[in-house]
This record gives sequence, structure tokens and C-alpha cells, in this order.
Amino acid sequence: MSSRTDTPADLISLLRDEREAEDFEIDGADLSGEDFQGGIIRSSVITSSDFHDVSFRGGAFSDVVFDGCDFSAADLSGCFLSSVTFRSSKLTGIRLSGCRIRKLSIIDSVCRYASFERSSITDSVFSGSVFESASFSEVRAASSRIVSSDLTKVSFRGTKLSGFDLADSSIEGIYLSDDLSELRGASLSFDQALSVIRDRGVLLR
Repeated sequence: MSSRTDTPADLISLLRDEREAEDFEIDGADLSGEDFQGGIIRSSVITSSDFHDVSFRGGAFSDVVFDGCDFSAADLSGCFLSSVTFRSSKLTGIRLSGCRIRKLSIIDSVCRYASFERSSITDSVFSGSVFESASFSEVRAASSRIVSSDLTKVSFRGTKLSGFDLADSSIEGIYLSDDLSELRGASLSFDQALSVIRDRGVLLR
């Protein structure tokens, strides 16, 4: 187990050498472009740090807060995430496909073109964030919420949204199966329901 340190250089060194780091409180680390495949971060708070184009493919994060961090184009495919928070962060193009996710919070963040495809998501909340053109295709989701977020042109194909309340989010141009089966049991506003029907070429009189 790694010893506690508050130095960004030590965090990078541990992840390079041991692929594991724990109990960090750091600000301003630059991990952009690094390959930490299989890396693990636990019980840490990381602020204003650059994870652009980093790879943690097949790794794990537990009890970690990322505040004001840049994860653009990062590869977290196949990761396990438990009790992880992204707050006021940039997750544009992040790859979170094939992940096991529980208690994930994404708050006031930009997640355009993010991929959650084929992931399992439970007990999570996405709030006040922009997911424009992201993909949640074939996701298994349970006991989770989407609150006041921009879901414009998001793909939900093959994902059951039963129990989700999307009424306070923007869902213009979302991608669904032809039979709209993904929306069974979901809550929409009247205007949202009309928009979805119109997108299917139905003429309303």
C-alpha cells in the first residue's frame, strides 16, 4: 500500500511504478498523455489537475473526488468506479465503456461525446451537466438519476430508462430504437413527449 503524499510528482511516480496510489490531497497535477493501464486510485481528493488523454484502462477508482479536472479524451474503459465524484470537470470524449460503476456523481461538468456504452451503472447521479452527443447505448442502469442536464443528441439505444425522470433535462434529438422502448416507464414533460413523437415523423393536428 502506498504511503500518503501531497506531491503531484509522487502521485505520478507511484502510478508509473506500482500502478496504485492512495490517500492523496493534491492540486495542479499534470498526468496528461500518461499510460497507467490497470492503475488504481483510492481515497483521494484531486483538484485542478490535467488527465487529458490519460489511460487507466482496466483500472479502478474508489472514494475519489475530482474537482475542476480535465479528463478530455481519457480512456477509462473497463474500469471499476465506486463512490467517485467529478465536479466542475471537463470529460469531453472520455471513454467509460464497459465499466462497472456504482455511486458515481457527475456534477456541473462538460461531458460532450463521452461514451458509457455497455457499462453497468447503479446508485449514481448526473446533475447540471452537459452530455451533448454522448452515448449511453446498451447501458444497464438502476437506482440512478439524471437531473437538469443537457442530453441533446445523446444515444440511449438499448438502454432501459424506466424510473428516470427526464422532465427537467433537455432531450432534443436523442437517439432511440424505432419502437421507443427505451422510454417505457420514464417520466417526460408534455412538450418532450411531443418532440419525441415529431422526431419520428408523426404529424400532430
